[in-house]
Parts: sequence; C-alpha cells; structure tokens
Amino acid sequence: MLNPSRACCCVAGPCDCAPSNEAPISYAGTLGDFTYLVDFTGSSGGPFVQSRVNQVATMLRNHGPYGPDEDDCAAGMYCDPPFGSSCTAPLAAIPNAVILDEDVEIETRSCGFALTNNVGVIIGYLWFPISGYCASVGCPDATLLAAQWGNGFSPRTIGGIQVAPKWLLGEIFSSAATIRFRRNSTTGFACDLTSSNLDYFGSPTVTAAQCKYLHRVPSGWPPCPGTSTGNQCGQNSGYGEQGLTYSLPCVESSCCCRSELRVRFTVAQRIDERHWATTSPYPITVKPGTSTQASMTITAFYYGCTDARLYSASSTQPALRNFTLDRASVSYASGLDTVSRYGIGDVPSNPLPYVQVSDCQAPGSPSTSTVVQDEGCTFCSGSILTAESAMALGVPGAVSVTRTTP
Repeated sequence: MLNPSRACCCVAGPCDCAPSNEAPISYAGTLGDFTYLVDFTGSSGGPFVQSRVNQVATMLRNHGPYGPDEDDCAAGMYCDPPFGSSCTAPLAAIPNAVILDEDVEIETRSCGFALTNNVGVIIGYLWFPISGYCASVGCPDATLLAAQWGNGFSPRTIGGIQVAPKWLLGEIFSSAATIRFRRNSTTGFACDLTSSNLDYFGSPTVTAAQCKYLHRVPSGWPPCPGTSTGNQCGQNSGYGEQGLTYSLPCVESSCCCRSELRVRFTVAQRIDERHWATTSPYPITVKPGTSTQASMTITAFYYGCTDARLYSASSTQPALRNFTLDRASVSYASGLDTVSRYGIGDVPSNPLPYVQVSDCQAPGSPSTSTVVQDEGCTFCSGSILTAESAMALGVPGAVSVTRTTP
C-alpha cells in the first residue's frame, strides 16, 4: 500500500515514491551507479509545415501595340522591315503575350499541415510562336516582326499555364532510438544514445545533448497544494539537473514530485525538387542536385513516477516505469511553400516568361496573399502543443523508462 507520508505524482496508479525532502542515496564513483534506458519508438508520421501554397491565379493580356513614335516600348507586331529606330505602322497586338498579374495564395495554420508534394508548386507557361497572323496588319508577304524580343523577332503567345507539385517526397527517416541516462556526481543525469536511426545526412534523429532526465520536479507551482515551501521537490538543489529552468506542465497533478523526461528528436523526410525539362516534349523531371530533407524538430515532455530506488536501497519499486506525454514544443519544417516559374516551348528571352511584365517589358513581381486557417488544435501556452495535439503530429503518447543498474 502507498505510504501516506510519501508524495506521489503517478496518475496511472500508486507507486513507492520518495519523501519530498529526501535526497538521493550517495553517489558512488563512476557514471552508471544509476542507469536508465528509454525505449523511444519515434514519430509515427512525417514532417508537418505551417504554410503551403493554396492556389495560383494568373491574369494575361495582349501586348501592344504602341505608336511608331514610341520606339522605346515598341513590342507589338508589325510588318516587314526595315527594322529601325522607330516602329513601322500598321501595328498589331500580340495576344496573351504579357503576364499582367499573378497571385499566389499561401495558406497558414499554427498547428501545421502534413507535408505533401504540393506544399510548393511549379508554374509552367507554355509559349508558342505566332505564324500567319496578318489579317489586321495586312502584310503582303505574311512576315510579322516583334520589336525587343531578344531571341528573335518572331512574336510569342502564352498558349497555356500548368501548375504542378514542386516536391517529390521520398523516404521518411525513423526517429526511433534507445536513449541512456547515467547519473553523474552532481545528482543529475548525463545522456547518450545506445542506438539511433539516422536522417538523410547521416546524423542521429535523436539529439542526445538536448535529451534530459530530471529525477524529481514539482508537478505545479506551488508544487504541492496547501504548502508554502516552494522547493520541497529539490528542483533548485540540483535534484533535477543543474542549469535547467523548470517549466510548468500542461496538466498539473494533485501531488508534489515526479520525474520529467525530455526527448528532442527530428522528423525527417527526403525531398527532391521537380522542374520542367527544357527539351521537347518538356516533361516534369527531378531537378539535378536538389536532394535534401524536410525536417521538423520536436521536444517532447513526459512525466512519470520518481524512482524510489534512487532514494532508498531497500525500495522494491520495479525497474520499469511508464511515462506519459504532457506537451511538446515543435519547430515545423519551413521554406517549402515556394513557387518556381518556367517557360515551356518556344520561350522568349525578353520579356521573361515567368515574371510579371509591364507594358514596357520591365519585369515586376508576382503578388502574394495569405489565408489563415482555423487552428483545430490546442495549446498549453504560446506555441507549446498539448499532448493530444502533439500526438496528432505523430509524437508517441507514452514511453518506457527502465532502470538497468543498480
């Protein structure tokens, strides 16, 4: 039966807990007089992003014509040379030769979207030459010219616009690992990895330097109901780990002391950028040299019973303890909600086919708008997700901590 004099924070059932003011048993020499292994199963899904391309709207217009006296901006079609410093009338407009405006709508959500291949997009403008277009110009020999088109004087028109997913998604790298905590001489615990899966770049997906085990921390503030002492769990005495700032949990338990486990891990997935090939039939292919990974970093906070064996050699508490997720800090994958533009077909070099162009062929910039979605998830505070919302991202809801020594 649970000793009523001992404060216990286990919500799953009673356990043998150390008195709130009891110090750990004496340190004995080397790392390893108390060693715990954490079997971390890793995320059950891939990365999430907070913003994605929702839709693209493009407006086209005819280009020109200008009068013969406006030679600096002459870009309409006109008849047979001479091609001189001024345009030769009569002039005709080039249909669908200008990207008047393009609006990219970005959708954002604080608690994220699962990464898909259309988080970013590529836009292809299909350009074609115009031939035999003489009805409104009256060229006797059907020869049409267009001023200021740098790769030839044949006018071009945009014959179509295609929008396609930008990313090719590949392998999701497991964030599973076995994490080891060994007691040090300051009554804290040092962390290393006995095994860990690797990401695309060959780095462990669990960051040992940011994984923490605090063997006794308060469950709230003040830590125990009806008490005035703010330090009885020893969190300011090195009983957790020196130099760590205690942060309030999402869910406060009704008792005083418990153990806190922090696991920092990365959810990574290989991605490749796609683009249109420059030769007919202009297929969409993987852009060379673009292989990388999308990554989301998570710090998960778990709580469980204190290890009574750490405070008393006579304790019979089992070696296995189950810890439950309380909250998670998330740094989402970013920089993927991008748009790349390509000219396809008989592409003019000037004006550029993939930027907004003014009447005088000066390049402009596409416009961007943002739509904010309803959240649909809950937060502890700021950007800290509750356990339920973190689990929706794939964070394990529970982990096991096993005492291997003594």
